[in-house]
Amino acid sequence: METPRHAESPFDPASQTPDVILRSSDNVDFYVIKTFLAFSSPDVFAPMFTLPQIQHDIPSPSGLHIVPVTEDSKALRILLLCCYPLDLQDEANDIEGISRAVSAARKYAMDFAEKRIEKILLPNALPVLDKNPLHVYAVACRYGLEELGRAAVRKTLEVPPSHLSPSPELKHITGMDMYQLTQCRHRCVQGIWRWYFLTRHCFLEVTPYGELETPYVWFDERSHDKHTPGEPCSFVRTEVVRVDDWDYLNFPMDYDDDHYTVLATTWWSTYFLALMKAIELCPSKRTVVKVSEEACYRALKAASSCTFCRLEAARHLDFFREDFAKNIDEIVTQVKGEGSLFAGNCSSISA
Repeated sequence: METPRHAESPFDPASQTPDVILRSSDNVDFYVIKTFLAFSSPDVFAPMFTLPQIQHDIPSPSGLHIVPVTEDSKALRILLLCCYPLDLQDEANDIEGISRAVSAARKYAMDFAEKRIEKILLPNALPVLDKNPLHVYAVACRYGLEELGRAAVRKTLEVPPSHLSPSPELKHITGMDMYQLTQCRHRCVQGIWRWYFLTRHCFLEVTPYGELETPYVWFDERSHDKHTPGEPCSFVRTEVVRVDDWDYLNFPMDYDDDHYTVLATTWWSTYFLALMKAIELCPSKRTVVKVSEEACYRALKAASSCTFCRLEAARHLDFFREDFAKNIDEIVTQVKGEGSLFAGNCSSISA
């Protein structure tokens, strides 16, 4: 049997006056003070320490009672640091270790330590979240970390499914966890389409006469005919079809042979189709900004050929992008807030 190793400070024999030893699953001895553990875990450790101690079959040169635990040394160290009036240092970037520590805190009913660890976890997980959101999602599902899981889901929406990096943690979650992640993306896309095609295509503009509904210039066909000298801007009917769902929504647009068409200027239709195609891959506020940068430039360049569009296109497009991004954010939040992703269906996360 491997000889037990002493934990590093402040849980080594010389750094305090310990009165009990916690032995991790990987055979590391943590010399701790009962009072801190009993205070942090009044329902588990406190009763354990008040009962008569039975002679343990694990030898202890120090004479202290040894309590074996199932946690590994990394998770146990993080848990103990949060039970003591100490701060995490190098351990703050160990996302998996922190996640296991949260799970341990729940097992030992350490409510204060659990809340403290969770507050540390989310901000320190952000670099990993940006780099590999699917990994963080898997960790959150495995250890029942709802807040972290929701942040990870939101981040996965910014990445095309085929570009999500794999993670060894995926083997620890269920097929239902992955199914719910896929369904969340689908519901976000569905919500965005429903919002766009069921709302009026205008915005509230502040004028000397108060707030007025102003139609977007790319839909304002009558104004083009009235105000544009010479040849009016070209309006076209463009088919708009969702590619991720056969159950098309009954949008109040022009309808013919299971296809939906939008009547708008040519430059807007080109921009809009590119944007919605990107939204179906990544239903995220970030997509509006990322896709719009280059597409916006091309759209405005095309709009400049119309004497009516060139006056209003840039301003109206800014209004549209801001409103579209805001509504995507709200739709994504609402979809995640339905509870279906983490309540009951996810293997570990509960509402």
